[in-house]
Amino acid sequence: MSFMYKIQTKHLNEYSTLYGGQLLEWIDNYCLAKTERYKLKAGEKFVTRSISCEFLAPVYLGGLIKTKIMKEKIGNTSITFEYHVTCNRKVVAKGTTTFVKLYKGKKSKIIIKKKK
Repeated sequence: MSFMYKIQTKHLNEYSTLYGGQLLEWIDNYCLAKTERYKLKAGEKFVTRSISCEFLAPVYLGGLIKTKIMKEKIGNTSITFEYHVTCNRKVVAKGTTTFVKLYKGKKSKIIIKKKK
C-alpha cells in the first residue's frame, strides 16, 4: 500500500521546497490508517509514540511524491512501520514511526485476526 501527493505551493517552506512538517503529517496519517485493522472493539485507539525521519533530498513545487511502507513490526502493544518516500524514483526521505494501542487510556495488547 502506498500514497501519492503532488506538491503544491501551500506545501512549500521559505526555501521553496516541501516543508518537512507537512511530509511528517502525511506519513503519520497514512500509517495511522494502517492500524485500523488491529482495532477489534469500540474504544480502542492507536496513538503516535515516535516518528523518525531522515530527509535525504529536497522536493520542489510540482514534484510527485510516493510513500510506501516497507516493513511492519508488531509487538505486544505497539506497531512500528518502516517507510520510504520517493520523488521521480529517487528516495528523498526514509524512517520509522511507532504507534501504541490504547483502550480506556491504558496500553492494550494487539491481537492479530486470523484470516479465514
